[in-house]
Amino acid sequence: MPITEYQSATSLTTAQQCEQLYYWKYDRLLEESSIGNGLKTGLIMHVGQESYMRGHSLRAAINAMEDDASEHGFDDDPLFNIKNEAYIRGYYNRWEAEDAKRFRDKSLSVLGIEKEFEYIFDGIKFVGKMDALMQDNDTGEIILWEHKNVSSREASDPTSLYWRLLPMNTQMAIYAQYLIQEYKAPVSVMYDVVVTSPKTKPGQISKGIRRRKDETAEEFAQRKLDNTETLPQFASRLTDTYLNDTEGRFVRQIVPLMNDAVETRMVELSSLSRRLDEMDVPTRNPGRCSSYGGCAFVNACLGLEDPACSSKFKRRERAHTGPSN
Repeated sequence: MPITEYQSATSLTTAQQCEQLYYWKYDRLLEESSIGNGLKTGLIMHVGQESYMRGHSLRAAINAMEDDASEHGFDDDPLFNIKNEAYIRGYYNRWEAEDAKRFRDKSLSVLGIEKEFEYIFDGIKFVGKMDALMQDNDTGEIILWEHKNVSSREASDPTSLYWRLLPMNTQMAIYAQYLIQEYKAPVSVMYDVVVTSPKTKPGQISKGIRRRKDETAEEFAQRKLDNTETLPQFASRLTDTYLNDTEGRFVRQIVPLMNDAVETRMVELSSLSRRLDEMDVPTRNPGRCSSYGGCAFVNACLGLEDPACSSKFKRRERAHTGPSN
């Protein structure tokens, strides 16, 4: 493989999942022509949460999310904007008053929002972009603020493996090492999680409808359709669910990142980056092929198609690991 100019959390996480997938994405610069709904939701929620961090109103955040969804063609599904609006309404409702108090009391200072960085560690250049960066004015601690929008209910439990693994998280190590070098102060991450509901859809208004003896299958199907929530009814129900959350859909937890643990992880990541540069033939990982709904490159790995000639893929101008100009 050619030498990689930059490494990021995304590129190295990809390499840890499957070296062949890394090859397709970061050597051949190929990506899927369309992206999954989970990633679409994450991208649009990120727009709303950035608006929130910049102090914009709820309405401004919703407008920004809808504009971005329209620009990228994500809103073909009539449920897409409805769900994201419910999530961001719930987010503002849960955190706005509490966060306003933090800044009124001047307990936190904002050091940056959507802050890009690059640095050298052990001869490897690492790059990334932080959602937000704060400083605790009482302790001097640097707080990396990361928004995560996930469908796993495991994230609702702060004692779960989802949270316990954060000290080994590739992204956290790369970001924390930059902050340690830059600010020479203790570093923690505020993991700010929204648990989404991707499978939720309009339901039956009256429950327990059964087929009548004198009813044809077509008549029963129509009666069920007539009993299905309209889009406004669905939007109202889902919004109420997120405004009156009782299941831990909004979770925040501060996780201290110890310097020694961060350095240990960074040495591992630097070693991985060198192996990627030096290997001649990437190793395929069949265990990854069915993860996250299935790998788009599986037919290429099986020798059944050339992704460079497939309409399922497009070529990027450059690997997205590089910093912005």
